[in-house]
Amino acid sequence: TNPGRGSHNWTVTVPINRVPVVATDLTNPPYIFDYAPPPIIYRLIPDRTNRTEGGITVILDGFFPTFDKKYIEDNVLFANRAIPKVNVLSWNLTAIFITLPPKDTLGPADQYVFLVTVNIADQTSNAVPFYFDILSVEILVSGAQYIPPPEDVYAFTSGGLVTLFARPSGNIDGLTYQWTITNIAGTTITIQGVNLSAQSFSFTYEELDGTNIGDYIFSVTVRNILNSTASDTVVLRKLEAGLPQIIVTVLESSQNGRTRASPVAPLEINALVQVLNPPAIEFTLNYTWYFAGQVYEFSSADSAPDNTTTAARFGRILTIPQDQIRAAANPYTARLV
Repeated sequence: TNPGRGSHNWTVTVPINRVPVVATDLTNPPYIFDYAPPPIIYRLIPDRTNRTEGGITVILDGFFPTFDKKYIEDNVLFANRAIPKVNVLSWNLTAIFITLPPKDTLGPADQYVFLVTVNIADQTSNAVPFYFDILSVEILVSGAQYIPPPEDVYAFTSGGLVTLFARPSGNIDGLTYQWTITNIAGTTITIQGVNLSAQSFSFTYEELDGTNIGDYIFSVTVRNILNSTASDTVVLRKLEAGLPQIIVTVLESSQNGRTRASPVAPLEINALVQVLNPPAIEFTLNYTWYFAGQVYEFSSADSAPDNTTTAARFGRILTIPQDQIRAAANPYTARLV
């Protein structure tokens, strides 16, 4: 304050810390979210299931700053495919809770391992695998005659070759096979030259326990890379040598011209028929086919025009018209006795 008269000029010096600022486009998302570290997944709880239909709760344990499913960019992904927002139940800084979608919505039918990631804005976490731990096996037998329940055995006699094949399905990565053979008394049986760690093997009548007859139990256990196992068992009945026997094996279908461009062609299913130790008298083979709840019976001498209106062309070949294929609940299953 100046109590005197007249005008005066005053100079005031104020210290200011000056910091240079670089011009930045604040509408650019990388600038906005660079302050938050990227998301991290430590583990999945659980990290596997055998339920292909999904529906279980899976917890993503990790670090998920600013995650919020209301933002279109914030997602949980399986194999780079975002799961529906409704499947994201809740979340916090260290966990995201989801309902596992059905397997068939996540990727191809033959895919069983899915890499899981989390997106927050433009940042993506590390990938952690989730496993659909599904494994099964079925033993297929050729060269023996199946006798349905209550017997439920495959019978064979001399003069042929029996083949066992383990058909796995599911997660077959790193699959190994182990067969065991026992007689009805539980004694382990070996077959010379047969690799019991192979997927398939064959043997003759004499190679299985010499001239002994009776029931033999064949079992296979498969193990995949996840250390999961599956097993199947069949019983083979060794009959007396030299008995006449008819062996029937239904082969994979011959499409007979059926293509996407020509889907109306009939479906052909072929049967391999072997007659072992045939009798010295003349005989005729008669066939009975079962397809989609219908029965077709005819002999090897029967024939019919090769068109789409007949169900039987020759005894060992079943020709299914297109209209019946469409009506069948399981159109590619056929059985010949």
